[in-house]
Amino acid sequence: MNILTIVAITACLFITQPVLAADTATQSAQEIESENLKQRLQDVIKDKLDSAEDTIKNKQAENSLVGYTGIINKISNLSLVVNTTQNNLLQVITSEDTNIVKNGKEIKASSLSIDEKIIIIGNLDTEDILNAKRLIAISNTPAITKRQTVVGPISNLDQKTLSFSIKELNIDIPKKSTIDPEDLQDNQTVIVIIETDIEDQTNTLLSLQSLLQ
Repeated sequence: MNILTIVAITACLFITQPVLAADTATQSAQEIESENLKQRLQDVIKDKLDSAEDTIKNKQAENSLVGYTGIINKISNLSLVVNTTQNNLLQVITSEDTNIVKNGKEIKASSLSIDEKIIIIGNLDTEDILNAKRLIAISNTPAITKRQTVVGPISNLDQKTLSFSIKELNIDIPKKSTIDPEDLQDNQTVIVIIETDIEDQTNTLLSLQSLLQ
């Protein structure tokens, strides 16, 4: 009776030990697989985030407008070559959607001419290729005044009206001028710099220096 009891206990111990080892091995494999799956998921998420960030940056670059000023060097169909103020040649691509303005009115690209000054706003494809969104032609505004230097004796000095004449030129002294009319006298020889309004031919005194006789 005692021998049978000992055999039963031995058998139980023999069977139980391998089962525990197998459970431990299975659990370890599951943990490794779980860690591998977790790492793969993290890698996938990171790749997706990096791709999304690159897409956003590219879209922002595409939508960033830049502006240049320059002179048209060449015209070919819808393409212009512009010599910018930075002395770089820039190829400007226009399209039907490009807004081209001159003297406040919208015009066609064919109305532009070589040596015309322009302002271009658009998106850069490369450093020297720009897709124009808006193009403004700058008209050469004629000068409305001119400056000249005159030497001669003062005549017709009028301190009330702040004016005098030199060589048949009537000259006005600005009210805020530092020149004191009381320091002037007829027949005094002076050298003056005047600004002449081309439209109404009025002469404004800019500078006056008395010459020793």
